[in-house]
Amino acid sequence: MKIFSICCVRGENDIVGETLKAALDWSDQIFVFDNGSTDGTWETLQDLAKCYPKIELVGHDDRTFTDELCGEIFEARRYVASPGDWWCRLDADEFFIDDPAQFLRNVPQMASSFRRH
Repeated sequence: MKIFSICCVRGENDIVGETLKAALDWSDQIFVFDNGSTDGTWETLQDLAKCYPKIELVGHDDRTFTDELCGEIFEARRYVASPGDWWCRLDADEFFIDDPAQFLRNVPQMASSFRRH
């Protein structure tokens, strides 16, 4: 089982580095899109992607965020997933208290049949 995270950011330079580094502990790959940051977030993301191969920058433009943007990223990267893998929509300022990988390992197999990649 792998966990793939999608993170769309805008103006999160003060926190995005900590968030992504924390998510590296349980995400197998993090796909990041910056939609119009002007506070240095894009530069921070570029530095992080150079240091951490599991962080992949998938785009940068100034379009307004919509849920469809996450869907576009998912559709473009879904080929990396296999049956049994999970996808996480990661907010740029979100930290998980419990380890998502450990939590998902404890989900009964029957329930896992409802997720699709």
